Amino acid sequence: MAALPGSSSVHWFGDLYNVSDRDPADYGAIIPQRVYRSDSAQPSAAPPPDIIFPSRVSIPAAIAMPHSEFDVEHMQPVFRRTIDTRIFGGRTIKLHLEIPGFAPWCTDVHVRNVHEARTVTIAAFMWRIARAIKKWHSDHQGVPCADEESHGNVAAGPLDNIILIELRHISENSWQPVLGWRSQ
Repeated sequence: MAALPGSSSVHWFGDLYNVSDRDPADYGAIIPQRVYRSDSAQPSAAPPPDIIFPSRVSIPAAIAMPHSEFDVEHMQPVFRRTIDTRIFGGRTIKLHLEIPGFAPWCTDVHVRNVHEARTVTIAAFMWRIARAIKKWHSDHQGVPCADEESHGNVAAGPLDNIILIELRHISENSWQPVLGWRSQ
């Protein structure tokens, strides 16, 4: 996947490389996205912090996590860590994917059910985000990418190559995932 840093309409999430505990080898190349701008976005005094996912977790692995040998009781402590869901402002968030060459895509993701506690484990949260990204990937199989020459066609590649890196707050109750592309 070729890179075109410097394009003002595409976000390369370059600040990711300034985080000392993140190794770009863990997640490969960053999948660029258009900068999402909400017409109704009001700047907040203190936006919620980004949610950093553990390294090297592909979308299929994140989907399998709560239902496999990665059961919450037996998984690494980082996956048992919890997120206070009040930072989301409700039980659902809007997840935006703005991958060049494809139409903007948005879906609702339930961060917790009505009867769940106010916290959710990283593993359960990753599972919910990964399912949404898997849906985007399957919905775009066979869809031509209008910008394939400069960015590659993420939808045509295997889902195993897409890595969850982090989730960034972009406007009220809207979040954009930072995704990596790691060749196997």
